[in-house]
Amino acid sequence: MGKRLVGMKLQQVYGVDEYFLNQLTRSIKICGNTGTDMTAYRKVLMKSTATLKELLTGVVSSFGPHVSLNEAVPDVVRATLNDNYWEGEDIIAAVKNTVEQYLDLLSKANIVHSVGAWSRNLRKEIVKGERWYFYDNGIRNALIGDLNPVEHRNDVGILWENYIVGERMKYQKYANVMVYNYLWRTYDQQEIDWIEDRESRLHAFEFKWNPKKKAGLPKIFKETYPDADFEVINHDNCFDWIT
Repeated sequence: MGKRLVGMKLQQVYGVDEYFLNQLTRSIKICGNTGTDMTAYRKVLMKSTATLKELLTGVVSSFGPHVSLNEAVPDVVRATLNDNYWEGEDIIAAVKNTVEQYLDLLSKANIVHSVGAWSRNLRKEIVKGERWYFYDNGIRNALIGDLNPVEHRNDVGILWENYIVGERMKYQKYANVMVYNYLWRTYDQQEIDWIEDRESRLHAFEFKWNPKKKAGLPKIFKETYPDADFEVINHDNCFDWIT
């Protein structure tokens, strides 16, 4: 357990593991064999380096709160489209479209991925929206210039969530688990980190790095989905969840 915990701490800071490298290599091979004029990687590399860096940094900064693209558009992307012909709603639509294209390319390049919102269209549930994750925590930490150990971080909750989501998705793929993944949030700021819809049942999870921290289901979720089960995932019990 000691060595595994140390390894887990290192991956949360520096990232890059065998699965990520394999996915990256596979994507490059697939793109290279498509016969298309321009692969996702070439498209990404042709974009402004500053723009892509600002966009990815924007993903980092908006990871905690669940925001719309309109609210999370980096200034540098807005500036690239801001001329005398773009005003009001036109520029917002143009910038949103540009950011969506960039994120789509970065997703195809296995740099980021997203999870959508679960909802049965109840009045208080957020129906549209998504949360973006990095496949590799090392990229995230390099963007914000913080490679300090977990013990000296003030964003350990975010590191943990990004890391454990990636590990869970690897497990789902390796084990051929038929599942749909979501987050859940209401307009009055109640939320659940992770929802899995599998085997005709909902499974809800909260991520807490510290095993001593407690968490519970919001009352409205329990009332709406009484058959859903719930578990808190921390560094003491996570290995049963990801292996």
